[in-house]
Amino acid sequence: MQKNDFTLKEIEQAGLTTKRYSGTADMFRGRLMIPLCDPNGRVIGFTARQLDDDPNAPKYINTPQTMLYDKSRHVYGLHQAKEAIRKSAIAVLVEGNLDVIASHQVGVTNVAATAGTALTEQHLKAISRFATDVRLAFDADKAGMNATERAIPIASRVGVSLSVVTIKDAKDPDELIKQDPKLWEKAIAKQQYALDWLIERYESELDTASGKGKRAFSDVLLPTIRGLHDSVEQDHYLTKVAKLLQVSPAALREKMQKDAKTPPPLKKKSAATNREESNEQHEWAKAQAHFLTITLMRTILRDFLELVDTEMYLQK
Repeated sequence: MQKNDFTLKEIEQAGLTTKRYSGTADMFRGRLMIPLCDPNGRVIGFTARQLDDDPNAPKYINTPQTMLYDKSRHVYGLHQAKEAIRKSAIAVLVEGNLDVIASHQVGVTNVAATAGTALTEQHLKAISRFATDVRLAFDADKAGMNATERAIPIASRVGVSLSVVTIKDAKDPDELIKQDPKLWEKAIAKQQYALDWLIERYESELDTASGKGKRAFSDVLLPTIRGLHDSVEQDHYLTKVAKLLQVSPAALREKMQKDAKTPPPLKKKSAATNREESNEQHEWAKAQAHFLTITLMRTILRDFLELVDTEMYLQK
């Protein structure tokens, strides 16, 4: 064994493999393997998509979270999309890896993915390094729509302009591209500012002419408006909603301030949940210690330290 070689046992102790998941090879067998890369193009994990329709198996399986791969921070395809995003000043975010691949194949390369609907502040911060015009093209289902709603205050905190790409006559970008790539390009160009999209969505779902409908409409819109960091933008949408509901902006503002002072009810954690979180923190601390130990012992691994920042190391 050469000086810089390292054993499988050492790597497993560092938390860089999936030993804690039994039968790793079997877990990925019969699936389409898609490499996950950091912004510099270095492979940090894999996602495996089901090829056969097996209702008893998950559609996607990801590499378990490690010091290098964190799903809440990883933007799929960013290393290949970042130059196109920078040149166009537009970033298009989709849900699935295959949506990204299909888009790049037809020449629309300023597209990356969150690999799911859980869009985080870390995702948007990574994108904002290259463009502040972010357009969400999540699947046209309830999960995708709810994720878009949750993303609006996050985008306000990060300082990006968030808009929505509406996909018609298709369930996702991949399906739309298969129909006609030009439809995908037109959909991206016809984006709608996220909060305007949200107002239209609930206006079509609720009876804003009735007292009950007005209350429900304000209940779902005011928390999002309250999350806006720009006071001018916040005042604009309070006025817009007030006009739509035919109520005074002062009444909406009073309700918004009152709701802000009411803390949400706390959910009592069970003993089993507390034990699970304690075990998770313990395992994470062990992985951190092993990772640092091995990178100090084996010089061939020290390049991985460039991928680790303080926030990643202290997140548990």
